[in-house]
Amino acid sequence: MLLYEVGYFVSFSDYKVETEIGGHLMKIYELVCAFTVKEGQNASSIEGVQSILKNFQAEIQSEEDLGVRELAYEIGKETRGCYRLFNIELERNKLPKLEDALKLQKGLLRHLFVLKAKESIR
Repeated sequence: MLLYEVGYFVSFSDYKVETEIGGHLMKIYELVCAFTVKEGQNASSIEGVQSILKNFQAEIQSEEDLGVRELAYEIGKETRGCYRLFNIELERNKLPKLEDALKLQKGLLRHLFVLKAKESIR
């Protein structure tokens, strides 16, 4: 489908945002996590988040290390965080309990879920 927008043609891809598997509605989310940068704790925290995602039957489609960045404000005496992006597919009714489980993960400073929308290509 093509749309005319401010002198440009915008094409929308057929990117799947949700699928139905076994009667359960699956949605695609981006999960951004900020981990502590302390030696030894970082790797175990990342593995802990991956384990939690697997326990909730979340399919990790991709994972990207975004590197170490300064935090906008101090979190528990931490001024820097190691950021990681996960693209996951998850049943939408499992999201609240998954968020509760992530809040208990040691070494995870902050996390944010974003429902992925259809991507546009210019």
